[in-house]
Amino acid sequence: MKYSIHQVIHDVSVRLDLDDADEPLITVNDRGARTIADIITSQVEWGARQVIEEAPLHLLGTGVPLRGGVAWQQSPGVGMAMLLLPDDFLRLLAIRMSDWRCDAKIITVHDVEYQWQSSRFPAVRGNPERPVAAIVTTPMGLAVELYSSLGGAGVTLSKALYQSVPRLHEGAISLPPLLYHEIISRIATLTRQSYVAFA
Repeated sequence: MKYSIHQVIHDVSVRLDLDDADEPLITVNDRGARTIADIITSQVEWGARQVIEEAPLHLLGTGVPLRGGVAWQQSPGVGMAMLLLPDDFLRLLAIRMSDWRCDAKIITVHDVEYQWQSSRFPAVRGNPERPVAAIVTTPMGLAVELYSSLGGAGVTLSKALYQSVPRLHEGAISLPPLLYHEIISRIATLTRQSYVAFA
């Protein structure tokens, strides 16, 4: 859901028990003076990102559909597939290939389970009954490895949703509604810390 920066500034100001009249802070010289609104605005993206990275998946909402083609390691529809992730990628919410029985378990290269995906024993690796999606770093950027498919050339990506990096754009920011109040609290904390640094 999109929230205007004015609403965010107001809600953070209320949380801080401040008047959001945008009075300048006292600084050494007037040219360097920053207002409360300036400080809040400078913390919005960072505060939102922190909360989104820490939150349980079920609080993030529906997310954004992933676009792009899937590349296959062996032959189309068989074995591990790879999908490059967009530049604004933050978290993978759900992913599923058309021959899988359920959504994949999402892991990273730091999970012990990632090592199992290269096992010579098929039962240990991800499969259509127990699919695994691993977030990896490649020379082309972040990607997700999908373990694994057996259906052949007709296998397609049936579901792929991600949470994008929160960014202010044209005076608004998209945030998960269920996390809005937590995000406001985090921005307020960061603003308070910055306010002390400037005071």
